[in-house]
Amino acid sequence: MKHTTRGAIATALACTAAACAASTAAAADHPGVTVPLDGVKHSLGLQTPEVTSTLPVPLPGGELEGPRYVEGKLLPERAVPQIPVGNALPDVQITAPLTDVVGEDSLKSVGLSARGSDVYALTPGATLEAPLGAPGADGTALPPLTLPGGGLHQPLLSAQPAADLGLN
Repeated sequence: MKHTTRGAIATALACTAAACAASTAAAADHPGVTVPLDGVKHSLGLQTPEVTSTLPVPLPGGELEGPRYVEGKLLPERAVPQIPVGNALPDVQITAPLTDVVGEDSLKSVGLSARGSDVYALTPGATLEAPLGAPGADGTALPPLTLPGGGLHQPLLSAQPAADLGLN
């Protein structure tokens, strides 16, 4: 077998392996992560909390409203469009041990649980107006001068976060 054939086969196998690895990573919507605090526990001799969370991946997408052309204006209405971004707040669970808070062993730990929720964001946009008006209908006149203008479209952020606090 020639070296070029071996190289082509090796390249094809490497590309296939990379595609398979990327597809499994893309399939995991929100991978779970446990924060490693064992080093603090062993080095300082403290009881450390357990922290578990998921990692959201921000994805731009949704309905993108592009520039809208308006009759009588030189520039479109939305020169800088607003870009929608969808994401999710992560699920978070935190459990911290309690040691003799009241003097008896009635309370063992305190826990916080936050449920994930969808987040929708819209970036700010801008509208600009040129200092020239529309040219005349006959095509012979110069466009009239107007005052330049501009405006900003407000950003948007919506979510429904919630959390529960409990004692064990």
